Formats: sequence, C-alpha cells, structure tokens
Amino acid sequence: MLRLVCIFIVLVTCCTTLKMPSSFKKCNLRSSDFDECLSNAIQDAIQQLKEPLPEYGLPKLEPYEAPKEAILEFGNETIGIRQKYFNVKVKGYTKIEKTSASFSLEHKRLNLNITFANVRYESDFEARGRLIFLPIDASTKIAINLKRPTFQIVFNLVEYEKGNLKYFRARDGSSHMEMEKATFDFKNIFKKGCLDGELSEMMNENWENITAYFQKTFPKFWISVYERKFNKFLEKVPVSELFDGL
Repeated sequence: MLRLVCIFIVLVTCCTTLKMPSSFKKCNLRSSDFDECLSNAIQDAIQQLKEPLPEYGLPKLEPYEAPKEAILEFGNETIGIRQKYFNVKVKGYTKIEKTSASFSLEHKRLNLNITFANVRYESDFEARGRLIFLPIDASTKIAINLKRPTFQIVFNLVEYEKGNLKYFRARDGSSHMEMEKATFDFKNIFKKGCLDGELSEMMNENWENITAYFQKTFPKFWISVYERKFNKFLEKVPVSELFDGL
C-alpha cells in the first residue's frame, strides 16, 4: 500500500512539474552579467504574452483582464465618495521601453523596474456619495491613461519542497508606480451627464494629486493580482528550471 502511495505521489509530481517554456530565456546565476540577462529575459517573456500560456498559468497580457473577483473599493468621509472599480482591463503591458531586474538567491528577493510606453486602464465604475453639494450615484465606465509609467515591484520569495524538488512562492510583495503624466476620462458621473467635461478637465489638471491619492490603494490591489499570477507559474516550474548555474 505504501508503495502505491509513493508511486502515486511521483506520478502527480511528474504531471504537474514543467520545464521552463522553451521560448523563455534562462540565465546563469553564476554569470557576471546575470542581472542584465535577467532583465532582458523578463522583458522578452512579458512581451511574448500577447497570447496566454495556460499550462503555466500565465494569462494573456494584451489586453490583460483582471480576475472577476479582483474588485477595488475605497473612499472615506473626507472624500465623501465610495468608489468601486471592477471588470478591469489593462492595455499596454507588452509595450515595454525598459526593464531593470535583480535577484538575490540569498535573500530570495526579486526586484523589478519596468517602464512602459503607455498603459490604459478601462474599468466598470460605481460611485456613491456627494461632491460638495452634488449627489453622486453612478454606474458607468471609466478610463485612466498613464504616459510612460514605471512600475517598481518587489517579490519576496519563500522556498518549499514538493516531490523532492524545490519551488518558490511569492508573498508579502510591494509595488510603486511613477509616470510622466496621467489623464482621466470619467463620464456619466453626475445625472444627465452634467459637469462631465469639467470633472475630467479638473482631474487632468490635478493629475499629480489624484495619482498620489490612488497610490495609497492601487499598489496593494495590483501586487495581490501580480502575486497570484506569478505563483501560478512558480508552482509549476521548480527552482532548478528557473535558472542555470544552481
């Protein structure tokens, strides 16, 4: 009986363990240009995801559709408006201008800085509350455009064993975003569309203050999304397949 259990475990492990995708570049941890190689490899891999790799749990990135359960809600008494973003679609993730990456095997930390040409967020949007003296009760679609945003992402990795192989899992990550400019397209926020043009114009003129406000919530939302997708890949590909030189 014990032998049958062992055979079953080996079979399950073999069936769920994958080699690195053949089109993905592997880098040698012992090489002096490892970080440069890793930067190029990550950028190339992301740009390949115009189509998904479902066997690796990697989604299509152009456009990227956030999971249905990924819902962002925030607001407070100071703002006076409760906001909800859902059915989020992102365009521009494969249009990368520059990638800088570093990885520490000792500290098990992956640092990424990725600059995109432009990124556009499209989302269903609900808002409830008041803006000065105007009531808001909106269900609409909005868009946010970022010019040359740089995403700074840190993945902290923990190592574990499965079927005598070592794997990584990402957790407790962080992210930050900087950009040259942001523009907003918020329509049908007020009844009969009044002040829509004025609202978007006001937001665009004050984009730095608005994005600073979003920075309090958006990074936590997106790092949770990124980690879930990254872990889908990491749970299928053992550490020995991620790098050469181990």
